[in-house]
Amino acid sequence: MVRTERESWLPGTPLFWVGLAVVVFALAVGLAFGLNGGGEGEDSAGADEAAATSLDPGAAPLNEGAASDPQPSGDNPSAGAESPPVSTNEDGSGTNDGAAETLTEGTVPASPVLTGFAIPIPDACISEFEGHQPNSLREYRNGIHEGLDFYEFGSCVPLGLGSVVIAAKDGLIVRADGDYTELTQAELDAAEAVGYQGEEVLDLLRGRQVWIDHGGGVVTRYAHLSAVAAGVVVGALVVTGDIIGFVGESGSPTSLESVETDFHLHFEIRVGDAYLGEGLSPLEGRQLYLEAFSPGG
Repeated sequence: MVRTERESWLPGTPLFWVGLAVVVFALAVGLAFGLNGGGEGEDSAGADEAAATSLDPGAAPLNEGAASDPQPSGDNPSAGAESPPVSTNEDGSGTNDGAAETLTEGTVPASPVLTGFAIPIPDACISEFEGHQPNSLREYRNGIHEGLDFYEFGSCVPLGLGSVVIAAKDGLIVRADGDYTELTQAELDAAEAVGYQGEEVLDLLRGRQVWIDHGGGVVTRYAHLSAVAAGVVVGALVVTGDIIGFVGESGSPTSLESVETDFHLHFEIRVGDAYLGEGLSPLEGRQLYLEAFSPGG
């Protein structure tokens, strides 16, 4: 039998087609690998970017430049202003090294803060004597006492003419009696004739004064001063501990009867038109002052 050779359906030799198949397979593998690798890189970069955004969604883009220094707010004319220096007695003890610090926006509270006050006589304690407390009886001032008295008796420290008086808290000076005329007997007689009533009479009997506004309707008053410290003027900013005046007896009816026998500081914390402890017993008022002198404001 004669065997005939079958014809191939592919043109060319089989070896040619095997080689071509190997080349196509290699190209397909390379292309798939390249596409998968590139996709992973893009996904990684996108994830990093998303993570950075989620950590600080409000952050400004990099390389836009540093923010400029903040400027004082136009709503706070005192911010950035230089306050005058506050000096002290003639021997220079306790003199501030520079001007009182300027209150920054936000320092003055919007609502009453009745803690964190310093005692206005350095190292003094609060007297336990009932007559030194708010609402103790008086023959004058409408028959009641509106603040806290610091005499040498009960104050734990030597106290007399010229003893230092300090700001009980940061604030703005709203009254400073640099020019003061001493109380006369005629003025005292006129006050007695009307029963020691009326704001003008009460103000007269407080003598030389400094008032500090602490914001939120809170004002401290320092009365019967012998002098006001240099630089303490209306509009000056002071910080806790600044010397604002010196103990005296100005405005005291007792001083007219017997000169240099009534040296003391009359100190008031007021909220709006009321004084701290108003309507309470003297010892209840004292407790409020003890709380006011505690930390926290």
